[in-house]
Amino acid sequence: MQAFKPYATAGLPILLCAKGIELGSLCLMTDVLEQELPDVIAGVLTCSSETSRNMSCGLALGKGEQLEAILAARSAVTEGVSRAPAIRALSQKLGITMPICEAVADIVEQKVDVETVITQLMNRPLGWETT
Repeated sequence: MQAFKPYATAGLPILLCAKGIELGSLCLMTDVLEQELPDVIAGVLTCSSETSRNMSCGLALGKGEQLEAILAARSAVTEGVSRAPAIRALSQKLGITMPICEAVADIVEQKVDVETVITQLMNRPLGWETT
C-alpha cells in the first residue's frame, strides 16, 4: 500500500480483494487500509461460493486432495492458506478459543489430516466456547 499512497487522493474509492489478517501486524486488512490510507473510501470484495479460492481449496482438501497439488494447479493466491496461522496466533494472543480456526491452521500446516480434525471437533465436549 505504501507504493500506492501517492495516488490515493481523499475520497478515492478502493475495493480490497483480500480480507483477513495481515500476518506481520495481526491486523484486519480493512484496519491496515484505514491506517495506511485514511482518506479513501474502502470496501472489501469477498465470496463464499464454490468458485472462491478459499472455499474451493477447502472443498478439495475435504475430498482428500493434497494441499501442494491444489496450490500448484492455481495461478492465484489462496490467501486463507497463509492467513489461517495468523488467525490462530491472534486468537491465542487474545486468549480466545477458536477450535475451527485452529483446525484449519493445523490442516494447512499439514499437522493433521481432515478426517482426524473432523473427529476431534465432533468429539469436543458440549458446552459454551469460552476464553
